[in-house]
Parts: sequence; structure tokens; C-alpha cells
Amino acid sequence: MAQPLRSIRVPEYIWQAAKEEAERRGESLNAAIVRLLAAYARVDEATSR
Repeated sequence: MAQPLRSIRVPEYIWQAAKEEAERRGESLNAAIVRLLAAYARVDEATSR
């Protein structure tokens, strides 16, 4: 199932640094954001879908 599209405002320097780090780790920026938000919210991604 497709996830809803979200919009956020992020300073350009943070976006670029995060994008570079995600690429260095071999993941998409979207995957990194979802992983970090899940950790922040203390949600287990694997069991919450």
C-alpha cells in the first residue's frame, strides 16, 4: 500500500547533509527519515504496518 505524501520544511544545509549521509550509508533519504521518525516516536516499523 502506498504511503501518503507528506511535506516538511527543512533548512537547505540540513537537507543536503542528510542526503549525503543517506547516500554514504546506501539508503534513500526517505528511508532514513522514516527510520529516524520511527525511533523518535518509539515505533517498531516491522510490527506497525
